[in-house]
Amino acid sequence: MSDPVLDQPDIERYNRGYSMLHNGNKAKGMPLILESALKGQPHAVSTLIWFDVLDNQIQEAITHYNTCLKPARAWIDGETRRLSTVRGLPAEHQREIIASYNYQVSNFKSNAALAYLADKQEALALKMWDEAAKAHGHIESRFYPIFHQKKNDPAAVMKHLSENFHPEELKALISDLSEASKESTGWFKTWSVQSLDLLRKVNQQAMTGAVAITGAWMASHAMRNYIQDQNEASMEEAADSFFNWLGDFFG
Repeated sequence: MSDPVLDQPDIERYNRGYSMLHNGNKAKGMPLILESALKGQPHAVSTLIWFDVLDNQIQEAITHYNTCLKPARAWIDGETRRLSTVRGLPAEHQREIIASYNYQVSNFKSNAALAYLADKQEALALKMWDEAAKAHGHIESRFYPIFHQKKNDPAAVMKHLSENFHPEELKALISDLSEASKESTGWFKTWSVQSLDLLRKVNQQAMTGAVAITGAWMASHAMRNYIQDQNEASMEEAADSFFNWLGDFFG
């Protein structure tokens, strides 16, 4: 029995494409994702622009954002109308589904902001991140600007993260950034490695007052191992040490 929520051609096409992509068949998966993105399917737009950035296709990312933004909003309006006719679908569930699509607009806006930053359009990138953060509290949009604006001040970075992020959010973000740094090429690879290196530089000199010297050293040491030894058996232990320390620090 088909799911009436997912019984929509753009969603089905995107899901097929994403499954191929996830299973290593990018050559066949991406055209399906592109087709759905051009129709406005929000998850497809997010995935398309993200892989543009990872593949150092910066101008393509900007073009896809400008091409797909209006169709995405129209697509969400169409799905709002369609879901309202689905028999037996509770109104609250409908609102949750539409909210998830609107969240994806902030997600692909955040992805596109990376491309604008790479294209030396810093003010626009920061504006887009601010809009996404205000609209949906989009986590990467709250996270990325800190590394760009505070790259020379590890203490300021950690102060901001400690006041604005939950440790589990940071764990997911740092892990995702580490994975992306391995998958990407060109500008984003350099940017993500620099961002991770900024965290590695946090040490006892940067962490005055709130953190014991031993704890700060452990964090710095664990992050250094986490970044430099990603392919070694010690990575899991190093990461756990760092994230355990984060939990103690954020209390």
